[in-house]
Amino acid sequence: MAPKTKTNREPISNPNGMFAGMVMFLVEHGVQRRRLEIWKQKLVQMGATIADRLSKKVSRVFAANKDALLRQVGREHMERFKGNVLQYQWLEDCLRLGDKISEDLYILTFDLEEQDRPGKTSEIFRQPSK
Repeated sequence: MAPKTKTNREPISNPNGMFAGMVMFLVEHGVQRRRLEIWKQKLVQMGATIADRLSKKVSRVFAANKDALLRQVGREHMERFKGNVLQYQWLEDCLRLGDKISEDLYILTFDLEEQDRPGKTSEIFRQPSK
């Protein structure tokens, strides 16, 4: 029996999609592998580009939490990163609502001043006040 030919499993990208023009890096720690695969497929289908590593082209980084982010990316890279670092919940909510929503409530900020103060070494990311 002849082997089956593999079909191209790359999702088709929509250049006018909800996430068009965004270059995203997804932190794998703290997220189920299958869920990460589904998010990547949906992001590409909606116009985003997924980066394999953090670079200057990346506009957004997604992480489950600050510990997962620092574990995979490291403090030095985050100090130089100029884009937004968001919780995966932003992506979930955008997909659920079918529209790109404000990132303000989902931003994980990297606060070096908090890190340097005595007694504040464990809190690197500060959640925005509501």
